[in-house]
Amino acid sequence: MTHSERLGRAAVGEQASFTSYSRNCEDVILHRLFPREYIGFYVDVGAGHPRFENDLYAFYRRGWSGINIEPNETLFALLQQMRPRDLNLAVAVSDTRDDRVTYYEVEPAELSTCDEAQARAHAARGRAARPRAVPVATLAAILEDTDRRQIDVLKVDVEGFEEKVLGGNDWQRFRPSVVLVEATYPESRQRRPTKIRGFMEQRGYRHVHFDGLNDFYLEHLVPVPDDLTLPPNVFDGYVPAEIADLREQVRTLQDDLTAAESRLCALREDASASAAEMEEALRAAETLAAENRRLGHQATHLAAENRRLQSAAGQMRTELLAMNRLLEPMHAWTERMGTQRLESEAGTLRAECTAMRARLEAQERETAEIRIRLADTSAEAAHLRTDHQRQQAEIARRDTELHETHRRLRAVHASRSWLVTRPLRVAARLVRRLTG
Repeated sequence: MTHSERLGRAAVGEQASFTSYSRNCEDVILHRLFPREYIGFYVDVGAGHPRFENDLYAFYRRGWSGINIEPNETLFALLQQMRPRDLNLAVAVSDTRDDRVTYYEVEPAELSTCDEAQARAHAARGRAARPRAVPVATLAAILEDTDRRQIDVLKVDVEGFEEKVLGGNDWQRFRPSVVLVEATYPESRQRRPTKIRGFMEQRGYRHVHFDGLNDFYLEHLVPVPDDLTLPPNVFDGYVPAEIADLREQVRTLQDDLTAAESRLCALREDASASAAEMEEALRAAETLAAENRRLGHQATHLAAENRRLQSAAGQMRTELLAMNRLLEPMHAWTERMGTQRLESEAGTLRAECTAMRARLEAQERETAEIRIRLADTSAEAAHLRTDHQRQQAEIARRDTELHETHRRLRAVHASRSWLVTRPLRVAARLVRRLTG
């Protein structure tokens, strides 16, 4: 495709709406030269910021790519971050193949330059110009290394070093369709005296437009649109980046506002629900307060009742102690009475045993007398022996009963029930005496 075939299709009003990022609408002029569907290649020497006041960022957004050359470290880092589709080089461009060149970093960074005279002018205005050695290459060497033959736009903005940049290109091999060169002193509308126009015309380029800041050159085979030199206008269909950013901010704010309104409605609903819950909570709190008061009264009553019961318990303990003191003599008396009665019964039993032994002894004497009387008669003796044996058995039985009575008496006296029921027995006997 020839230059004329590539560039001759754009006409007034043909361009779709786009955002212009150039400071002086340079990209609006360039859009007049290229159809919307065309995807080209650019070389930006002194690229500056990758987006802010960048003449080729609008084309990058259209799908173009190219080479950005920027020795400033801060701007180069931004190019690497924001223009990944491009080849970004942190070198200076000149007309020689020296290893290094002095680069003067000025604030703002867009005023940095390799032109020593320009750096001194900045320093005279109070701007610091910090010198730094940077690698240097010619434009021809860079293009040869990238093996790029078809170049649609070459932009050169290097703060007074433009002649050296253009002088370092091989114009026989690398012929951009459009060359855009800054032509004035920094921050001034005054043109810088250079030989660039004659240099470009000698190499087959036509000067077609000066926009007050830059010169536009077209390769001699590229047709010049009739509207190329018109001021940027409404028919170019562009929106300045500042307005586009503001519109985006407005859309964002509108979205935020919509979201905030939705959130406000939700908050109002939540507030209504919270108010209802609060009313319910207040009613519950009132109920709890009433219950608390009732429980408080009940607790007061229970505390008074507890004090009364404690007082009654104390009084009962006092009465119990007094009763115990009264019962102690009675317990001792009943114990003595019980012991005396048992001793009396034991004495009675012992007397009975003694009487029984006495009777036994008398009987034994009688038996002896009977034996003597019956000695002569065997029949009487046998009868007496039988009677004696019976009496001996009765004596043995009585002796056994006596021993058993003594054993039982000792067991009763030693038993716990005897000891426990002793006061009851004594009390019963007292009752019988009192009622008798």
